[in-house]
Amino acid sequence: MSSAVQAHKTESKGVVFARRLASTVVLLGIVFYGLLVGGTLSVFLVGGIVMLLNIVGLLEFYGMVEENSLPRFKWLGLAGGVALVGTLFVYLSGLAKAQLGEPTMGGAAELELGVLAVLLLVLLVRRVFAHPAAPSFSMVGHTMLGVLYVSWLLGFLLKIYFYAAPADAKFDPGYCLLFFILATKCSDIGAFLLGSMIGRHKMIPKVSPAKTWEGLVGALLLSTTAAMLMAHYWGDTKLGG
Repeated sequence: MSSAVQAHKTESKGVVFARRLASTVVLLGIVFYGLLVGGTLSVFLVGGIVMLLNIVGLLEFYGMVEENSLPRFKWLGLAGGVALVGTLFVYLSGLAKAQLGEPTMGGAAELELGVLAVLLLVLLVRRVFAHPAAPSFSMVGHTMLGVLYVSWLLGFLLKIYFYAAPADAKFDPGYCLLFFILATKCSDIGAFLLGSMIGRHKMIPKVSPAKTWEGLVGALLLSTTAAMLMAHYWGDTKLGG
């Protein structure tokens, strides 16, 4: 009986890994094309991928907030996150150059602050008219946290991709973003592989029961190895030296 259960667990882990591997191959194929081919299609492909990650991440974040019975304005937060990433993409890609001028990192920061300020004002007004509502303004805080944690941080992917490096910097934004994505994905794969094979010691069982210290070591080893290999082959010509 125990051997059958063990076989089922092994099969389940194999299925999970196969799904992760398949999704990785598809995602990396799209990302490789979007980052390295160039052109207008690539620009919109990168923007679309970041926006998709933004929407999925926000829905997952607010779903976890709901599971913990914490108040939040889900749809206002989703709209605010989409507006933040969308306006940042339009500005950095130069689509609104005639209206907003030449894109700069300083201009992008000002734009982000403006969108966040408007969102905060809208949330405060919505909180006043919310009935019934939580006795505190935690609804506003939980909603804003989702936008900052998901949308604002994802905006840095766009900043990397559209970064205007000096001509002699030997910096390719597409390769730099690809470096970040591959290192992150290798961390996930390393944690899953080593954690599945020899994971015994739970790291944070109350937060994530499946996470182990062995998985953490696997994540660090594989992501560091991948980063060192990419730095060796791309560092001098694509990553700024």
